[in-house]
Amino acid sequence: MKIGINILFLVAGRGGGIERYLRGLIKGLQTIDRENHYILFTNKDCKGTFYLTDNFEEHVCNVSARVRPAKILWEQLFLPMVARRKGVDVLLSTGNIAPVLHPFPEVTIMYDLIPFIMPQTFTVLERLALKTLFYLTAKRSDTIITVSNSSKADIVRRLGVDESKVKVVYGACDEGFGKVEVDRQRLRKQGIDGRYILYVASRRPYKNIDGLIRAYKLLKDRYSIEHKLVITGLGGRADPTLFSLVKESGLEGDVIFTGFVPDEELPTLYSGAELFVYPSFYEGFGLPILEAMACGVPVACSNRTSLPEVAADAAILFEPSNIEEMAHSMYKILSEGALKEELIRRGRKRMEEFSWQKTANKVLSVLEETVKRRTR
Repeated sequence: MKIGINILFLVAGRGGGIERYLRGLIKGLQTIDRENHYILFTNKDCKGTFYLTDNFEEHVCNVSARVRPAKILWEQLFLPMVARRKGVDVLLSTGNIAPVLHPFPEVTIMYDLIPFIMPQTFTVLERLALKTLFYLTAKRSDTIITVSNSSKADIVRRLGVDESKVKVVYGACDEGFGKVEVDRQRLRKQGIDGRYILYVASRRPYKNIDGLIRAYKLLKDRYSIEHKLVITGLGGRADPTLFSLVKESGLEGDVIFTGFVPDEELPTLYSGAELFVYPSFYEGFGLPILEAMACGVPVACSNRTSLPEVAADAAILFEPSNIEEMAHSMYKILSEGALKEELIRRGRKRMEEFSWQKTANKVLSVLEETVKRRTR
C-alpha cells in the first residue's frame, strides 16, 4: 500500500503539540512498518526535517505554510493531483484540514476544534475560513482520527459527524524525555536559579497563563514560598499584557519568561522543577503533562476537556477559573512530601501506557480499514 502523508501545514519547529504528534507518529511508523511505502508531502518551511527510512520518501511542494491562503489553495487544488500522480492509495492529512475533492480514500487527523470553541483567538475572516474548511473536511474524509475522547465528543457534536467515523488515537511522550541530571549553570543562563514551578506551552487566551500568575501571586502572599514561576514557550518572550500583570502584581524577578525552548533542552528544565502546572481551559490532548511525568515532576492540572483523561489519577486536578483552588492544589504538592512522591510514582506509571509505537499501530490499522471499506 502507498500511503501519502499531508504535512503542508507545518512550519518546522513552530508546530507545538501538533508537530510533536506528527513527528512521533512518523517515527513510530518507521519502527513498526517496513512493508508499506510512505510519501511525505512537505513544504518550503519543513523540507528536509524528517528522517527518511528505506520505505519513506519526501515530495517537496512549492508552497509555504507561512502564507496561509496560498497553502490552502495548494492543498485543495494541487495536492490531490500530485498525490494521484504518485499513485497514493490513501491520504493521511495531519493538520486538521484536508483536500475536499480527491479521488482516493482519505483519513484526517483533527486534534481539536479551537476555531469553534475559542473563536476569539482568530480574526472574523480566519474564523469563517477555518470553520468552513473544518466542516468540509469532516464531511469529505472517510475517517477522522483525533487525540482524545474529549475532542471526539466536540467533533461529533459541533461538526455533525457520526461517532463511528471518529477514531481516538492517543499521542505519547518522546523517548528523549526522562529524568536527567540538572545543569544548574545552563539554567542560570536562562535566569533560573533556585527552586521553581514550571509551565510549558504557548501563549493563547485559553492557556490561562494570567490565571496561573494570579494563583502564584496568591501562593507568594499567603505562604511566602521561595519558588520562582518559570514560563516557557512564548513567542517573542511574553506578550505585553503578561508583563503588565507581573509588574502590577509585584512579581518582577519572581516570574521568569524564558521564551522559546528547543525540545532538546526541555528535559533539563522539567527535571529541575519541583512542580509542573497546566491550567488550560481547553486542550485537545495535553502532551506536556506526559513530558513532565516522564521527567519525574509532580503535576497539577486543569480539570477541563481532555486533561483529566490524560492525567488520570497521576495529577492533582483543579477548576482553572478558580484561582484559590489552583493555588491550593499547587501548595498541597509543594508542602506534602508524601503526596509529591506518590504523584511522581503514579506519573511514571501513567506515561508508560503511551508510546509512539502504539500510536503508529492504531493509525496504520485505521488507514488499512479505511482502504478496505472503500474498495469493497
